[in-house]
Amino acid sequence: EFAEIWPTREVQREIADKTGVRFIPVIETDTGEILQDSPRMFERIEELFPSPSFFPEDPAVRLVAHALEDFLDDVLVIQALHWRWSFPEQRQWVEADWTQVFGELATRLAGQMAGALPLVGLTEKTRPATEAWFLKLLDLLTAHFQSSRYLLGDVITIADYALFGAFFPHFARDPVPA
Repeated sequence: EFAEIWPTREVQREIADKTGVRFIPVIETDTGEILQDSPRMFERIEELFPSPSFFPEDPAVRLVAHALEDFLDDVLVIQALHWRWSFPEQRQWVEADWTQVFGELATRLAGQMAGALPLVGLTEKTRPATEAWFLKLLDLLTAHFQSSRYLLGDVITIADYALFGAFFPHFARDPVPA
């Protein structure tokens, strides 16, 4: 069982008080333990609830699952930033959505996020290649999932959660990339 809590200013302050930073997502266990950073969350959840496992038993498959997790965790951040902040109509939607949580601070936060695009290499010059890469990834995933239930076959692994972690909030939920 769990409760999903939106990261309001008060919740962010509470997170910062407990961890020293305001990063989300965060999991607080029933014992008050705070988990940040998705890979560390999965490792701890695996310790607390070992079945079903996120990590394949076969060492070679486990290595591939971790490699995919790292790759997806890194490369999809740039895609998420692009698809969320490069389109004015998308930014308007996010600002409206964030206003429910952050109030009038939402516009400033959105501006900061959009302003970070050049820092990660997202410019008008790189935009066509960024979009072409992502569309190719979607084609590859579509073809793969026609014959496999998950990234590495019939068992869900840490790699699938890394894929979902970017795809749901940034691509499936946001109107422009959806």
